[in-house]
Amino acid sequence: MADLDSKLQNIFDALDEKIETYYENGDGLGIISTELEKWNLLPNPKEKWDESYHIVSSIIEEYLKLKKLDKAFEWANIIQECDPERNDDGQKKFILGKVLFEQKKFLDSYDLFKFGFIDTEGRCFESEDPKY
Repeated sequence: MADLDSKLQNIFDALDEKIETYYENGDGLGIISTELEKWNLLPNPKEKWDESYHIVSSIIEEYLKLKKLDKAFEWANIIQECDPERNDDGQKKFILGKVLFEQKKFLDSYDLFKFGFIDTEGRCFESEDPKY
């Protein structure tokens, strides 16, 4: 796992404060914009950084809320490569499954939900909408 240097971490902390304000105001586009700013600041390869998973997960969630399913799908594929040392392939597959479910690709989403359930012992479904 790769951690950010202190200078970049300080920048990310300031951007996270902006994101919190956007969250409190229900401004999904503001959240996405700021998360994309963070993504663009990550050194290449972006996916190797611990923070990459959290950035991309947030982007996907906001695109789902905004019903921008093509963008959510694009990022749901990217998250599969994020933070490769993170031991949670089931959570990543579950996220992709949510996007496919919203795209009404139910059979594909079912397979990913099944993998996610087994891999995480059901944890990926906790605090999620019961429709999944």
